[in-house]
Amino acid sequence: MFNFGFKLGNFSFGEDKRKFLGIDIGGTVLKITEMESKEGKLYLSNYAWVEIPKIYSRSEKETETLFEIVYPEYIKKALEESGIKSRNAYVGIATSGSLITVIDFPQMEKEELNQAIKFEAQKYIPIPMEEISMSWEVINSLDEPTFSNSSKVQIFLAVVAKKNIALYEKCIKNSGLLLKKVEIESVATVKSLIGEDKKKFVIVDIGYMNCNIDYVEGGFIKINRSLSIGGNTLTKNIARSLGISEERAEAMKLSGTNFFGSEMNIQLPTLEIILEEIKRILKVASEKEVGSEVETIILTGGTSDLLGIADFFQSRLGVKTILGNPFNRVNYDSRVESVLEAVKTKFPVSIGVTLK
Repeated sequence: MFNFGFKLGNFSFGEDKRKFLGIDIGGTVLKITEMESKEGKLYLSNYAWVEIPKIYSRSEKETETLFEIVYPEYIKKALEESGIKSRNAYVGIATSGSLITVIDFPQMEKEELNQAIKFEAQKYIPIPMEEISMSWEVINSLDEPTFSNSSKVQIFLAVVAKKNIALYEKCIKNSGLLLKKVEIESVATVKSLIGEDKKKFVIVDIGYMNCNIDYVEGGFIKINRSLSIGGNTLTKNIARSLGISEERAEAMKLSGTNFFGSEMNIQLPTLEIILEEIKRILKVASEKEVGSEVETIILTGGTSDLLGIADFFQSRLGVKTILGNPFNRVNYDSRVESVLEAVKTKFPVSIGVTLK
């Protein structure tokens, strides 16, 4: 199924060099946003999302087929039917196949850090260094530590296997697009949902097959967890608990059924696992970090559209819980505000990858 946005008062012919694409290649849904840079500001020009048939096993062989053939065909169809002509693409790469961590180092000169990081990173990476792409950034200056131990400097480290990057490169090339940048999905999501806010958050991205949980402080991911559960396992929970087919359970999810009311009396172990992982992260963070507690939990991803889920998380965790809105970070025509409100959980990655 193809779903497209609006182009109000926007008529273009040929490629506009000021426009570019943000693409989120999810397991069952492709999300595309077309952005335009004007006078130093970023504007949403158009968007589309495409549902991919749930018929693939995600084995290594089928994953290659998806990225080389299936995804490119759906991307091309989405661009054609939505009228999007931009060709420069910024793409999110799956967090579940990446490494995000924070490493403490003794205070040292910045020029020494590069070699020290490469040496230390080998302890975290199960494959040869020549097979990975690595980037790092100093989180805190040496005289402004965020941890209690003032003799340390913190480094944010992001690692992706080159073979995974190659899949995305081939996908974008086969889609007839030019790849400008790949960025880990969780990093992109932080940019679109939090922006410059330096307070402490937990972002919970519940997709169809995976759930990413990120503890964020000062704009950086300090703790990351990826769980192999999501909307698909939640559908199974509902079907089993209510004694109905998975097709009927999925239809109930999409119809706006509130599964959290007392009259349902339904067991949802998928959400219980996510809640317990959040509790563990909050505990670890409170023991390690100095200062205020997490004020807000932000839910995103397709499964966060479930009616009542934010209130459910808030009641169980005792922390304010909201649905994230990536459109707050960009400009758009006010006439489509209600439309964007309805799809806000789908686009944090495709918007985030286009943000600096």
